[in-house]
Amino acid sequence: MDPYYNEEIMPQRRHSIITKIIFILVIILIIYIIFNNRKPIDSVYGEHNIMDDPIQKKISSNSTITHNIDNEYVCIIYPQASYKMTVKIKNINTLNYMDPEWRIKLSKYDLGVVWGSLADKYYDEFITYSQINRYLSWYYSYDIGLSVTYISTHISNNHIIPANENILRGISNLKVDDVCYMEGKLVNYDINQNNTKIGFMETSLSRTDSGNGACETFYVEKLILGDVTYQ
Repeated sequence: MDPYYNEEIMPQRRHSIITKIIFILVIILIIYIIFNNRKPIDSVYGEHNIMDDPIQKKISSNSTITHNIDNEYVCIIYPQASYKMTVKIKNINTLNYMDPEWRIKLSKYDLGVVWGSLADKYYDEFITYSQINRYLSWYYSYDIGLSVTYISTHISNNHIIPANENILRGISNLKVDDVCYMEGKLVNYDINQNNTKIGFMETSLSRTDSGNGACETFYVEKLILGDVTYQ
């Protein structure tokens, strides 16, 4: 008999090794379940869930909204659709160097937002967002596990027009990764100076477009951030 062989110790060692292997396999199984069966993000504000697409309904009336800017410019706003969404803020832009002064005062903030699976912080490892001069760009790694179509239809760039000073205050309080609810109207507008039209903007009415003209011009009339409502 081998002097180093102990019939009592060896079975115990084999049992210990088998136990460790089973433990490792259980851990691997738990990790697999977590990352392949991700639960939907819970509803944040009332009946509208962050997993839901923004809700848009066409406005058929010809009513307009008038904003005066510094007693020099007059903005005539033409509502196109009612609009509401629960979203996560992924980028906030106020650096619009190429804008005329009237546009900065009318619509200072651009918000890059996401909903659906992109609102899950898990995907932050695979996608980045940036904004400059009213444009939103995003870059993703190929192992993100989501299709390009899904990604592009769950991101939007919003040119925000606050309906009043309280809404502006709420928008200014937003931070990246905040989840909020916004409601109002998608709008077109004209800018007049001395009764002469000097500029205009048209909103996108689709979540599937891209490039120039794909941004939403959003006249915000209500904002809920956490337990605070601005309206």
